Amino acid sequence: MRLLVRAVVAAGLVAGARILQTNEEGWAEQNVRLFNDALRAAGHDVVLSCPAYNSSNHGMSDKEPRPSQAPCHYNSCPESFAGTGANASRPDLNWVSSYAVTAARHGIERTGPRLWGGAPPDLVVVGPGVGPSTALGNRRSSAVGAACYAARRAKVPAVLFAGANRRGHPWNEPPALDSAVFARVAANVTQALVDAGPPPLLPRGVYLNVNMPRVAAGGCARADDVRFYLTRTGSGFASARDVAWCRGTRLPTEIWIQNQIPCAVSLTVVDALDLSTAPAKKQKLVLDRLRPLLSCLP
Repeated sequence: MRLLVRAVVAAGLVAGARILQTNEEGWAEQNVRLFNDALRAAGHDVVLSCPAYNSSNHGMSDKEPRPSQAPCHYNSCPESFAGTGANASRPDLNWVSSYAVTAARHGIERTGPRLWGGAPPDLVVVGPGVGPSTALGNRRSSAVGAACYAARRAKVPAVLFAGANRRGHPWNEPPALDSAVFARVAANVTQALVDAGPPPLLPRGVYLNVNMPRVAAGGCARADDVRFYLTRTGSGFASARDVAWCRGTRLPTEIWIQNQIPCAVSLTVVDALDLSTAPAKKQKLVLDRLRPLLSCLP
């Protein structure tokens, strides 16, 4: 029996992961809904806990939900609604009338365990957000705040996904090309993390910052078009060496990759305390899990 248990654990989360999903734009954003669909189709047990309305640029703000008299995101719930609520036919889709950090906290502490029979999440995913999210330039980002809360305070592995396209789409419109591609790419990264071995999926105290390229009919129009690169937040001129990878010990910056390499996805291991690049030891743990996914620059 012990050998059987060890074999199952070594194989990773073979029955799918318990994933808590949140964002900063609101629970009815198409990006987050299509990603939710992709994760569920892959066999994961996903609980969505997002702000009822756009809560961007509030950083680590966290305040208990309160009833609202205004309609929530894309008029997706009644004009006068309680502080928290769920889709009538999908109790796994939840809104929280507060900030992104609050939505993440409620999902991690309350909604998720209630629907998972008391179990905690294996992973928190944030987004995909509308517009890029580089760690150094987003200290007021609510999405960054939610990822930091999960990784640092709740001690749950967290991945923040952001897409370069800056226009959002309501959940009830036909799937937009960018939202569909972002959902597929984000699902591929998530699956690679889960398939790489048993938890923890990421080192303690960091989150993985994933920026996806601009999607248009003429370029990066399929998930298969992208390539994945391990990156850092800033140049690191006076910093310690990065993990040894791609013939060097200094990773490219996420901004450089996004601006210079077509159809590139940057993956940065970020310290959830100060948003700096995580040390080489933690970068290596992520590299070892995602190595089959990653490319080197020419």
